[in-house]
Amino acid sequence: MADIWYYAEGDKSAGPLSLTDLRAILPRISNAKNTLVWRDGFSSWVKAEDVPELAPYVIEPAPAITAPTSPTVVTKCLRYCFDFSGRFNRTNFWIGYGFTVLMMMPLTALYATLPDNTAAAAVLGLWIILWSVSILAVATKRLHDLDHSGLALLAFFAVLIALSFVVRQQDRQYESLILGIGIIFLGSIRGTKGTNRFGRDPNG
Repeated sequence: MADIWYYAEGDKSAGPLSLTDLRAILPRISNAKNTLVWRDGFSSWVKAEDVPELAPYVIEPAPAITAPTSPTVVTKCLRYCFDFSGRFNRTNFWIGYGFTVLMMMPLTALYATLPDNTAAAAVLGLWIILWSVSILAVATKRLHDLDHSGLALLAFFAVLIALSFVVRQQDRQYESLILGIGIIFLGSIRGTKGTNRFGRDPNG
């Protein structure tokens, strides 16, 4: 009788089965390790994983294979323009900078066509914020390629702000000059070779 086994299926028992038959069935049962089994000599039903004769035959099913999803074109563009992580080589920097220039075109059109009211100001303000974040993200990733933190941008803008307090309004042509030099610098200097603290070399 010790070789006559039963196992629980919901609130019912299945059997009788031989030990060999039960061992063959267990791998096909979902959550087999928690399946209750019983044979003569047991004082109560026992989990299959706690029975030495059955434990090796309790096999958890392999997880379902899910194919990785490829990012959409929209997702790629958003990451390209607004993600602050990673590195941009010179080519990617100029592409990203081109995106920011394109973003300025509808901003200029909105400024010229929208009426002067609160709603128009809110739209323009939101667009300026998006444009600012985008250009900062592009510049930050270029700095990462040079192995510099994006915090260097704060120092750059702090200098511009400090100069605005000491230079008269009519003499502030230097602002465009400094910004132009900074853009040319970021777009022309070769990044660090190999992996740095911000990621792999985008040049391969």
